[in-house]
Amino acid sequence: MKTKDFHRTLLLIMTLIVSLSGYSQTQIDGIFYQLNSDKKEAKVTYHNKPPYRKYRGEISIPSTVTHNDTLYTVTEIGYRAFCGCNLLTSVTIPNTMKIIGEDAFYECDSLRTITIPEGVTTIGEHAFQNCRTLPSVTFPNSLRNIEKGAFENCEALTSISIPEGVTSISKHAFGFCYNLASVSLPKTLTSIDDDAFSGCDKLNLITLPKNLTKIGNYAFDGCNLKKVICNSITPPEISSNTFFQYNDLYVPKGCKNKYKQSELWSKFKIH
Repeated sequence: MKTKDFHRTLLLIMTLIVSLSGYSQTQIDGIFYQLNSDKKEAKVTYHNKPPYRKYRGEISIPSTVTHNDTLYTVTEIGYRAFCGCNLLTSVTIPNTMKIIGEDAFYECDSLRTITIPEGVTTIGEHAFQNCRTLPSVTFPNSLRNIEKGAFENCEALTSISIPEGVTSISKHAFGFCYNLASVSLPKTLTSIDDDAFSGCDKLNLITLPKNLTKIGNYAFDGCNLKKVICNSITPPEISSNTFFQYNDLYVPKGCKNKYKQSELWSKFKIH
């Protein structure tokens, strides 16, 4: 197949996929959307045709948009919607939003203000990775999923409080957030995956919730943890490289011997 024919075929396939999914792209007030005519929902996206344009400055996403006299509710920031927009400084997200998709704000080097509203349930893989100037993030109570690498290399982050309802912190979720010094974990948390907080060298205290059952490989590697408070009655499953240091460990009353009998937890000074 000739190159020109191949590209034409590929374009037809992509157009067909978009058509079958009920989505079409349009620009409204400077923001690009994929519109789902079946569900009357809109997904924020990027300009997918030459000349490609990037978002910059302050962006305010509306809760609804109108196209051809039809009202659409904005429910998602799609795959790579703001990816690489290094002149983007601020984004206002409406409370109709449910999903912040994969790579949505990847490498937005100048992003300094973001508020994630109630209603958002999922922050996708690498959604804010390499947003190196983002100083803080507030999570909504509706949040349930923080996916792989969502905030990796967010070097300006100093503290996070993960809401109740989140049960797992995915791989690399907050890895190499060098200035992250304060982390609050929910009681609902049951697992911390591999490398979740690796390289957070200013993190010197962590309180692990009662329902936690497993902490993955290198989850706290490179963290200068001077004090670990573990509220779990049964020692959570860990590996030989979960922790970088073994200093003071505080466990529930009456559980000291359980932790001493654990080959790996016994490396700590147990109180």
